[in-house]
Amino acid sequence: MFSRRGARTLLTIILGLGLFSALVAFVGPSKVIDALARASPLYLGLALVAYAAFFALRGWRWRTLLSRSAPDVRFSSTASITAVGWLANSLVPLKGGDVLRAALLARRENLGAGTAAATVALERVLDMMGLALVAALGMLLLPHDELPSWFGRALEVAWIMPLVGVSGLLLLVRFRTGAMRASQRASRHLGALGARLHSFIDSTTSAVEALVKHPRLLAQVLPQSLLTSLTQTLIFACLVQAFLPGTPPLLAFGGAAIFLLSFVVSVTPGNVGTYEAAFAAVFAALGVPWDLALAAGILTHLTTTLIVGLLGGAGIIAIGTSEAPAPRPARATTATAGERA
Repeated sequence: MFSRRGARTLLTIILGLGLFSALVAFVGPSKVIDALARASPLYLGLALVAYAAFFALRGWRWRTLLSRSAPDVRFSSTASITAVGWLANSLVPLKGGDVLRAALLARRENLGAGTAAATVALERVLDMMGLALVAALGMLLLPHDELPSWFGRALEVAWIMPLVGVSGLLLLVRFRTGAMRASQRASRHLGALGARLHSFIDSTTSAVEALVKHPRLLAQVLPQSLLTSLTQTLIFACLVQAFLPGTPPLLAFGGAAIFLLSFVVSVTPGNVGTYEAAFAAVFAALGVPWDLALAAGILTHLTTTLIVGLLGGAGIIAIGTSEAPAPRPARATTATAGERA
């Protein structure tokens, strides 16, 4: 008998696959095959290289976020585990791969689970900020006279979400003592789950406090986040060029930047169905015929899934063949980012 969580997961899988099947049926398998036959091997290769660089940059930034609380965490671990987590996100809904990433890093590098999870949460806030900046750049590259009004609305939402997230975290830091007391009282009624939730809030607040108190660390992760988002956009710009040959490079980059905003909210496993619909909506609004845009969106999703599978598999091998570090002192596994800062 399914649990409620299992039933919800199954429902999202069914919805995603149903939407994907409906989109394929709508555009027609022949259009997808024709788009595949026209695909550019050069741009597909560039997309693979860009994806590998994207995981390396995320691993670099993750290691930077951990530099004060766990300075000896290895880049090979953060980069490999990032690829594995991305692979998991292709299979489970609601960014479930992020939970796996935190657990793998905590085990692999002998970290406190709360410390690893806190940096993963911070990464997502930084991701939203980076994507919002790149989307704003993308809007500047697109022909404004031909843009539909919802492009501007999407950009407004993209800016509001990270600002709300950052404001909430800063308020949590500002009123940390009272917030932690309230969190502890509330968590008592939730048993072991409440204890883990309280530990996560405490660690996240400490990590944000470390960033606020150390401008040099903040000055490192912000450019890293922008570079990471630019590289992610470049991946999809290459795939647009591969499956929609003849698309002007600036339009491919600008459209990819807007399209990536759809990744902020992930409901179905790997964004199945919503990915293709968002891709087609963006590029159809930019003048690409709807059927060609949808066929390209389907192939882009299949290609990114294959690339992530390849790089995620390499990450699993790397984790399995590398040696585990020596156990950390007890204090290092429990200290928060703020205590070590």
